[in-house]
Amino acid sequence: MSLVVTADVVYLASRFLSEGEPARVSLFDRGYLLGDSVFASLRVVDGSPFALSMHLARFMAAAAGMGLDVPPVEELDRIAREACARFVGASGYMRITASRGEGGPGLAPTEGVPACLSVVVRALTMAPFPSPTPVYVCSLRHPPAACLDPSWKVGSYAARVAMRREAEAREAREAIVLGVDGEVVSGIASNLFVLTRGAVLTPRLESGCRPGVTREVCLGLLDGLGAPASEARLTRVDLESADAIVFTSSLLPLLRASHFEGRALAGSPLLDDLATAYARAAFRAEGS
Repeated sequence: MSLVVTADVVYLASRFLSEGEPARVSLFDRGYLLGDSVFASLRVVDGSPFALSMHLARFMAAAAGMGLDVPPVEELDRIAREACARFVGASGYMRITASRGEGGPGLAPTEGVPACLSVVVRALTMAPFPSPTPVYVCSLRHPPAACLDPSWKVGSYAARVAMRREAEAREAREAIVLGVDGEVVSGIASNLFVLTRGAVLTPRLESGCRPGVTREVCLGLLDGLGAPASEARLTRVDLESADAIVFTSSLLPLLRASHFEGRALAGSPLLDDLATAYARAAFRAEGS
């Protein structure tokens, strides 16, 4: 098969776009108007999508939960892998998005309108293990899990954008997000692990945190390192006594906190071991 070489690889609706061809979505698309969409995002390493099957499983579950008619997982897998084959670069970012497509005024979906599917691979310049960042508790709170299944990555990220702007105003790359009752939930767009008094803790799923792919990968790696993590109900008090805090996500697998609310964190050799184990799992020739 002859592959088209482009800086950004774009599959939209039913085909790959040619180089330089603009990617256009309707002004009346519900993903644009209402955030009525679901997505998955993952790293591409040397032409392979890391943990693709895990990401697609979550994507399909979210699409089913939102009632979106998307292609079968086998077709999505094929499109995603072809997009990777078309991509030129050692490190990339893949985003798979499905919106409900065009609709009329109001919230009620228009029946019979197919979902608008896109798969995009772009160059990724962010280092997977960046320099540590100071972190603070975000002023905005996360809604309870009963409001929306936290495993669904839906298109409306307005609250997270506001959280990111708040963090950047404080010269931080991340922030701790609490639930309405003060329980620790997550980072802005990440999961987190807290190392304290020799224990490795992570927010329980009941907090509303997303059961992220990278979180799951790190749970397995920590088991292999002989330092299994426990899910727990964490509060600000636990953060104030933490030895180390690390955030996990697909694009920034391990981002360490240098300070919490101005208090320097000592760090942990375990995080070095975790980074080494993650690099061996993710940055290999063949993704999964």
